[in-house]
Amino acid sequence: MVLKKATDADADDMMSCDVVAIGTPNYFGYMSGLVKDFFDRAWIVIREKVAGKPYCTFGSKGGGGAQALETVERICDGLKMRKVADGLVATRQPSADVIIQCKELGKKLAKPEKLGQVTGVKEPRL
Repeated sequence: MVLKKATDADADDMMSCDVVAIGTPNYFGYMSGLVKDFFDRAWIVIREKVAGKPYCTFGSKGGGGAQALETVERICDGLKMRKVADGLVATRQPSADVIIQCKELGKKLAKPEKLGQVTGVKEPRL
């Protein structure tokens, strides 16, 4: 497993990984500018090379909802990537329950061949 900040990741990272988890805070109902910058830099290179690549999303919010994850998922859908689990959103500091859910999300991503395509963003009620 390799953990990278959006500013340090590039198109080669996205193409060379087996699966990807994309995290972002919810800023005014949208993904962070740095995550958006990653997609802007990588799009032209990865757009036809990551089709079918398993992914999931996770994020945090202060208020509002899961719009940031939905925007990331729309980009991944445009790249024809394969969503393997519902996105997970924590409100502010993740609770112990959210940490458990994140670990379960990681387990799902580690075995994407056992999962089908899913839709929607899971927003736990905390």
